[in-house]
Amino acid sequence: MFPRNTGDMFLRGVLAIAVLVFAAVGSAAILSDLPPGPFFSQPDPLASTDQALNALDLPHPAVTVEEVFQPWRKEASFLFVAPARDPASLQMYYLMIGLAYPRQVGAVLCSEGLHATHQEIPKIATGRPLDGLIFFETSAVPGASRIGSKLSISPHTGVSSWQSFCP
Repeated sequence: MFPRNTGDMFLRGVLAIAVLVFAAVGSAAILSDLPPGPFFSQPDPLASTDQALNALDLPHPAVTVEEVFQPWRKEASFLFVAPARDPASLQMYYLMIGLAYPRQVGAVLCSEGLHATHQEIPKIATGRPLDGLIFFETSAVPGASRIGSKLSISPHTGVSSWQSFCP
């Protein structure tokens, strides 16, 4: 009924204490790195969008851009104008689609040079007039409102060829 060797019992006790100390120290280290607040709290739904919009140099760019679209009617349509050479242009365009929703946003990505070809992304019904223009890293029309360091938005009346907005 009793262990045969008291040294064996002592070794098992020391090993059990070592495992408990290791678990306690490890748990304390992990718990100290967790942010304060309730576990399983909701993360900021716009955190990844804010990170992608860092180029605008705004404190909370996703909220700021969403607020810019609020005064526009829900049926409004916009044209996003950006340089084709900038890889961030397409990413910024898709972010504008999400932040402007339910408003429609089409795009023209402008190339430079003598034989420039412009890429159009027609997300707006053909013949539908444009209500506004969004310029990213390109010269905006006079009177455009600046949003951060690289984005501008301007109301637009009339129908023009989309390519006519390329510089």
